[in-house]
Amino acid sequence: MEVVSINRGFTHLKDEFIGRYCLDILPEESRSITEQTLCKCFETGKRCEIEHTVGFGRWVRSRFVPMLIDGKINQVMIFGSDITSQK
Repeated sequence: MEVVSINRGFTHLKDEFIGRYCLDILPEESRSITEQTLCKCFETGKRCEIEHTVGFGRWVRSRFVPMLIDGKINQVMIFGSDITSQK
């Protein structure tokens, strides 16, 4: 599960993220919950959502959306929103 694309707000990090294993770009404290949610999304085919820290006191709401291609889920899009001000 590698990063294949990145949203516009982070294009300055494109070279650093594209092609890397998706969990490697996260801080250690976020990896387990993200991996569990990613697996759940692949297994169930349903959208999932979590809130987690990304270091430096920042909080993110991540939405996991399965991508059905040729009848099979082979990718999951993850959308993250900074929710630090709401915490």
